[in-house]
Amino acid sequence: MQKQMTMTISAAVAANSNAAPLVVEVGFVPNRIYIINRTQLTQYEWNENLTSGHFYQRVAAGDLTKPTSGGPTLIDGSNKNPLSGETTMRSFGFTIPGNLALFTDTENDVLDITVFRDDAV
Repeated sequence: MQKQMTMTISAAVAANSNAAPLVVEVGFVPNRIYIINRTQLTQYEWNENLTSGHFYQRVAAGDLTKPTSGGPTLIDGSNKNPLSGETTMRSFGFTIPGNLALFTDTENDVLDITVFRDDAV
């Protein structure tokens, strides 16, 4: 069985600072994440075979790289712990560190995010 969720985020990116992570709660722990930054014309992909924080990045010029930090980190809400520095317990989903690798904190950045969870039937 496959779960899939697609969303567009713009206001959260604009309000985010480079120090705070962008928290994306989807109700399940994804095993594939695709992010397209419409503004910067860049693509990002993470899958469960990559270490947390690692990801594939394709820039507008077409170059593909594999950064080893700054990518998505999963949130497994079953541990019932808040994120570092927060008092609110989080659901299932992922965080993206606030940095310039995936987005900037300008009002113009728009992210299209698609997450998948593939489970054996």
